[in-house]
This record gives sequence, structure tokens and C-alpha cells, in this order.
Amino acid sequence: LADLIGELLESRRKEFAVAGAQVRGELQPVDVLLDPPVAVSLVSNALDWALSFSKEVTVCLEAPVWPAPATLVLRVTTPPRRPAAAAGEKTGAWGTKQRGRRLNDGLHWMFLRQIAASAGVGIVRTGVEGTAILTFEFPKTFQTADGLASIEMFGEDSPAAASLLNAWVLVVAQEPALRSTASEALLRVGLAARVAASIEEARGLLRGNIPQMIVVTTEAMSGDFKGFFEQTLGPDCRIPVIEVTERTATTTQLGAQGAVTLSRHQLKKELGPTVLFELAKTAFR
Repeated sequence: LADLIGELLESRRKEFAVAGAQVRGELQPVDVLLDPPVAVSLVSNALDWALSFSKEVTVCLEAPVWPAPATLVLRVTTPPRRPAAAAGEKTGAWGTKQRGRRLNDGLHWMFLRQIAASAGVGIVRTGVEGTAILTFEFPKTFQTADGLASIEMFGEDSPAAASLLNAWVLVVAQEPALRSTASEALLRVGLAARVAASIEEARGLLRGNIPQMIVVTTEAMSGDFKGFFEQTLGPDCRIPVIEVTERTATTTQLGAQGAVTLSRHQLKKELGPTVLFELAKTAFR
């Protein structure tokens, strides 16, 4: 989330400058279970709300003290309180309309609340003299350290928790070193892995035993992977797929399946947390 917010602030830097606004980021690394487009929309609309009545905003992303949720806090400097004016004129801190509604309770605020509610993100607005404080809480938060990850989303006895504990991952890669690296990365986060050097070998591993996720190299995927997937698992199967590639990680699509892409150089550190993240998303469906 810190990387995403940092990129968003940088992309809007010229816009802030033209508006004469100062927007600062104080961002700690945090991984949350939230679709990236939703996260972008949430943060972007929070900035729009803040800049509708202020020229100074600080965006703070704070890592959780486990088990507390991660929080995103916008500290917004508010204009000084204006003296009382004649009837019909704007008065008060930020100014109010004749009906007494604050200007920062407009469309930006209503849209922001809808986005947060649909994403399951808590939102609280508070403030002190001269500062408005907007706090988002992300209850579905990963705890990561040195490539290790754990996730506290479910009760211990919930079906979702059991599904993660019993999950296993199929790894399809021709290179023995890559299969070994992937297996070790998955083992470090408590997930079992079965490896295959080819699609043909993978078919044998899947007879009567379906994995919860597939990790496959671009080389193996460029063959008859789609046919293998549909014939072995069925055309309506929604098992997540992670593609291991030589290039920089992006998000791609594999037919009806969403395929997350990781560089082979990221496997040791990123494969475990990425697999947990994708498995958790399927558990919440």
C-alpha cells in the first residue's frame, strides 16, 4: 500500500503544485487485502476531499502494532476560524452554507464514504482546532518481515482458516533451481508444494487431487497451459495462477483466470506473501 500511495502522490505532484497545495507522505510498508484499483480510488478521493478546503495535507500510513489494523491517516490543515458575518454569508471554520452544513460534507465526502464502505474499510473523521483528521482502518492486514508473512483474518475454527491450512500449491518449472526456490519460499509460510518439470508431469500430480493455486513459469505457460488448465481443472475453475517471468512484475490476464506475475528474482522474498494474499482473496469470495 505504501508503494501504491507513493506512486499516486508522485503522479499528482504537478497538479498539487498548480493548485498551490503541499501534500506530504509519511508511509510505512504495509500489505493489505484490497484490490489495487479500489485502493487508488479510495486514496485519490480522500485527497480530493482534503484539497477541497485545504492547501496542506499530510498522508500517513502506519504499520499495525499486531493485532491492531493498519491505518491510513490524512492530517488536513484547516483555514482559521472566520469572524461571524451577516446573515446569509459563510461563517465558521471552513465556512458553512445557510443551512449550516459544512462545505467539506459535499459530494467528495459522500463518494469517499461509499468507496470505504464497499471495500470494508473503516473511516472516521475527527479534528482539533486547525486540523481535520481522516482515519482509515484496514482490518485485513498482512504482517510481513524479511520475506516472511502471516495473516490474521479468520477465527481459528473458521472454514476459511481451515482451507488455508490445508492448501497446497502446484509449481511447474523446468529449472530445478527455480522449483527448489519456489518450494522453499512456500514452506517458509507454512504451505505445502508439489513440483513438476513440465505440463505433462503436472497432469499426473493432479489426478484426484486439486491444488489451491498454481505457480507456473512463462516458458511452461506459453505451451498448452490453457488447455491443460481447462481439461484438468475444468473451464469454470477459479484457482489463482502466478506466472514466473524474467521481466518486471505486473498484473496480466490468462483468459478468464487472473494471473499475477512475479519476476523470478522476486520468488525468494515475494512468492510466499503473494500466494497467501491470493489464497485469502479466494477464501473471502
